[in-house]
Amino acid sequence: VNLASRVELLNKNYSTDILMTESTYNIVKDFYDSINIDHVPIKGKKEIIDVYQLLNVKDSLPSFRHHE
Repeated sequence: VNLASRVELLNKNYSTDILMTESTYNIVKDFYDSINIDHVPIKGKKEIIDVYQLLNVKDSLPSFRHHE
């Protein structure tokens, strides 16, 4: 929760709406267009993390509609 809160606060610095960590990016990368915008130190973490900006839904999403 602390990491998510700190990443959310970074939106002010980058004038973005939605930022995510690399672990979240790896989950959603097939469904959303995103770009790596920076490598940032996070208070309370030893390593520098990659931060990604969510851009939009990919056009080629599979259809999950139930066919009757």
